[in-house]
Amino acid sequence: MKFSGKIMDRIKSGIIGLDYIIGGGFFQSSTILISGGAGTGKSIFGIQFLYKGAMEHNENGILLAVEERPRDIRRYMLGFGWDLKKLEDQNKLVIIDASAARLGIPSGEKYVEMRPFELDSLMSTIIKIIEKIQAKRLVIDSIPSLFLQQEHELAIRREILRLGALLSETGCTAILTTEADTQGNKLSKFGVEEFIAQGLVLLSLKEQATELKRSLIVLKMRGTKHSTRRYPFDITPNGIVMHTSEEAY
Repeated sequence: MKFSGKIMDRIKSGIIGLDYIIGGGFFQSSTILISGGAGTGKSIFGIQFLYKGAMEHNENGILLAVEERPRDIRRYMLGFGWDLKKLEDQNKLVIIDASAARLGIPSGEKYVEMRPFELDSLMSTIIKIIEKIQAKRLVIDSIPSLFLQQEHELAIRREILRLGALLSETGCTAILTTEADTQGNKLSKFGVEEFIAQGLVLLSLKEQATELKRSLIVLKMRGTKHSTRRYPFDITPNGIVMHTSEEAY
């Protein structure tokens, strides 16, 4: 099985096996939505994208941490051998703490965003950091937590659509994470996130023969031919590894 696409216009995903099924990587400056339930590996996916980009392709990145505290993220990622603090010290990675205000605790981080989040101010901060470190990659983890204090779903949807337009102006390849609503059969928390993204990757965690199994399917990747099969993957000591040679689910 062979997939076509312009490799020179691609950003490597950092996920072993994924580039093969999407034609060589994500298109530069595109927005990719990673959707899935709890425990599917969404945050690891995003951070692996940033870490591998910095370490293997000299592409600096930004993480907008909305759910987890940066110090916890750094500690967790050391379990994969990923020293995020070292990348920060080298100006290859910036973590913006947007979690402290949500948790009602002091931050202590260099870059902090306070609630209520104002999208224009937030994007202004991101753009300044992009220019400062010449960032090529951006991860927002996660969209539902970013708009948690918004009361009206219509207003949330409008802000998400506006976010998509603003992201397209940054020049970065962006990964956004969201929650799949498996009960309501929706691909995303608010049912609109997928419309601002050029790519949509769905992560799943299901019980099979008394064991939980993770899998991935690419539902959308504009501008490229991609596999529509569901592939198993594992979260290993080296991060997410897909099994493209195995029989798809």
